[in-house]
Amino acid sequence: MTRSCQQAKRSRRGFSLLELLVMIGVIGIMVTIGVTMLGKLSDRAEATAAKSNAQQMGSVSASLSGLGIAHVIPESLGGTEATCRLLRRGIQIPDGPMQGSYFSVPGVSDDDMPSVAVYLDISYKDLYVLRMVYNASANP
Repeated sequence: MTRSCQQAKRSRRGFSLLELLVMIGVIGIMVTIGVTMLGKLSDRAEATAAKSNAQQMGSVSASLSGLGIAHVIPESLGGTEATCRLLRRGIQIPDGPMQGSYFSVPGVSDDDMPSVAVYLDISYKDLYVLRMVYNASANP
């Protein structure tokens, strides 16, 4: 065999063990960074959904309060989380110009209720007017 044939065989051998280990290490680091970023993105999406649901709950609560409909459950009986569950099921207006109208916030699961309730506070405007208010500055 000539010298050029031997050099050609050496150049076709493939990757060395060290090169393969370096490649596997780099891929491992990239996967770890990707999984971490994906987890943070998922947490942000859940927090954004909770805030949006809390804003809807606050809006429905303000509407019901404006109509004089008692709907807020006291803290001793479950507070904001229990009121959120009530609003998810819905409240029908019993009398007045909007009699028969139905107010609800569907689509919020039981598992989401605690994260939604974090962004809501019960506002005691006076002794007879209670409502839930969205609190954007709440820290979950």
